[in-house]
Amino acid sequence: MREPIKNALKVTAFLALALTVLSGVYRVISWKDNMGSYLSSMEQLYDTPKDTVDVACVGTSHVYCGILPAALWRDYGYSAFNMSISGVDRSGAYHGIVELLKTQHPKVVVVDLYTITYDEMGEISNVYRKMLGMKMSMNNASMVWKDADPSERLDYLFRWPIEHTRYHELAKYDFLKNPVNTFARGEAPEWVVGEAGDVEGAARRVEAGELPEAVKDWVDRLCVLAEKKGFAICFTVVPTETDDGTQACMKAIAQYGETLGIPTYYGNEKVSELGIVPATDFVDPWHLNVSGAEKFTAGLGKFLSEHYDLEDHRSADGIVPKAYEDWDRDLRWYERKGRLKKLSGLSDPADYLRELLSLEDVVVVVSLEGDYEAAGADYSALCEVMGLSEEAYRKGGKWLCFGGPQPTCTKVLENDPDAELFTYPLSKYDILQIRFTDDAYGGLLQTDHIRIGSEQYSNYGSYLRIVSYDTWLEEVIESRGF
Repeated sequence: MREPIKNALKVTAFLALALTVLSGVYRVISWKDNMGSYLSSMEQLYDTPKDTVDVACVGTSHVYCGILPAALWRDYGYSAFNMSISGVDRSGAYHGIVELLKTQHPKVVVVDLYTITYDEMGEISNVYRKMLGMKMSMNNASMVWKDADPSERLDYLFRWPIEHTRYHELAKYDFLKNPVNTFARGEAPEWVVGEAGDVEGAARRVEAGELPEAVKDWVDRLCVLAEKKGFAICFTVVPTETDDGTQACMKAIAQYGETLGIPTYYGNEKVSELGIVPATDFVDPWHLNVSGAEKFTAGLGKFLSEHYDLEDHRSADGIVPKAYEDWDRDLRWYERKGRLKKLSGLSDPADYLRELLSLEDVVVVVSLEGDYEAAGADYSALCEVMGLSEEAYRKGGKWLCFGGPQPTCTKVLENDPDAELFTYPLSKYDILQIRFTDDAYGGLLQTDHIRIGSEQYSNYGSYLRIVSYDTWLEEVIESRGF
């Protein structure tokens, strides 16, 4: 009798071990990308404290580029969240709302009308974002069963047949959680300056068309869900170029919404009112950049404040309630990202370093080497920024600097092949290593070696190399040679 029990225990232990191993492997290779660059609105949703989202904004990339929860928090104290996925269709948007309602009870759900015109998703990457970004659940299974090709349903339901092919593309945030996904609120602002056409003129010349039955049914289903869950609906159109047919459909939805008591903030017809400039406030003809998003979000925030009773969750004494700390962190990230983007426009090394060192939680490596004076390169302005003497500047070397209200720079390595390797722990996972060697490429090029983790950021012929690391987000900001 004991032998069968022993065998049963062995089998149980083996299965438990196998399940643990497979679970660990699956966490690594699972699909994690909803918006691009390992930003995931779904992961962010799952990391959001329960019952804290008052405004849920639903839609495609128009939403995550054009609506800024950080700005709504900064200006109104609204706890907004973008439940948006690139290229998402009606079905994906609806099931995304259902997923959000599992943990949140928003007062308002803002739906971008462009999303409702999408019958299905085109690009396979966006299909993966829709099908695989969500946790396995009855909600996800229902969406897959309804929307996936019958021959692919089981692949999407069980996921492994699709996700096991990701081995060749695994990167840092497959193994580690992207810190941004722990506090970001679903936005993916862009600082690129592109151009759009006459968005407002194109919108005003088009009349409402016939409302497709499938679209009407979707709106009706949303109204039923809203009544059941106790939230209001608001329609919007984030400014975008689009064809006349889509424009006519969006206007038809807005008209139908009026009959149901649903207001619409039609951004395409408010471009001039909001001061949005098509030549400078777009990434491309379809997406607002951060300048345009600031202007549109300001208008949408005012519209929400006039139509809904939304709470300002900021505290008068400056202390943010613990449940809403993520919104404060999100604002910090948004403002910090904006300041870092300005670095790309700075060509003077002293100005560049000064701006870097004005930021907290930044570690900077400054590597100055070679006969730069003989070559006519003048970096002497660094002396004031780093607190260097003229002798130290002329001698060169490697400095480790820490940003903040009172930045500091300390020399950590001489330009000497015999100098010992310098190491510094930047984070739990990233170690900085600096050493000097003059025998690279057979002695033809003097170069130092700056390594963070497995990546090298050496001078590569530049006399001056500045490498910056964000200890808050645990990632390299930039490596710039001058």
